[in-house]
Amino acid sequence: MNFMFNKNLDKSLLAIYNILCDDRGGSMIIDLKKVFVNEGFSLPIEYELDMSKEEFSGVFPLITPVKFNGTVSNKASLVGLNAQITYDYSADCDRCGKQVVHSHSIVVEKDLAPSIEGEENERIILVPDMKLDLGQLVFTEVVTSLPMKHLCDENCKGLCPKCGKNLNEGDCGCPKKEIDPRLQALADLLK
Repeated sequence: MNFMFNKNLDKSLLAIYNILCDDRGGSMIIDLKKVFVNEGFSLPIEYELDMSKEEFSGVFPLITPVKFNGTVSNKASLVGLNAQITYDYSADCDRCGKQVVHSHSIVVEKDLAPSIEGEENERIILVPDMKLDLGQLVFTEVVTSLPMKHLCDENCKGLCPKCGKNLNEGDCGCPKKEIDPRLQALADLLK
């Protein structure tokens, strides 16, 4: 995985917010101590993650960097993450085989806590030492949101099972209903 900061971010802001980036280990750790201790404090985050070399089902479908745009804020001593993750997903249509690119967007709304007492909750992200592994969060959110079915169009007609023609381009002329050869004699009697 390759991690990239938005080049437009002011380097002095990075120092103020104490964002640590470690490309060598493949992680992006954000130190949130200032957010946790300062009520009303808000930390905007823009981040890109290159997942183009990640393989899913034998293909490399994430053709552009995954974009993360969000804010970590402390409101009434509750630290929350509100973000949007966007990515382009390229795959062959499951019905006709045509290459298709779709844009996907995920809304992420999580509460952040340095420790959890009691039951775990999907909405709460545990941030030990008040540090968030943003790379892991983005990776997990993208992987769990990948589409299970890839269609060029909801009304895709697919391929003809006999000749293989793409039926979205027109009829192929093959008979629509084929009689089972074992029942052909019976069909001949009915004529």
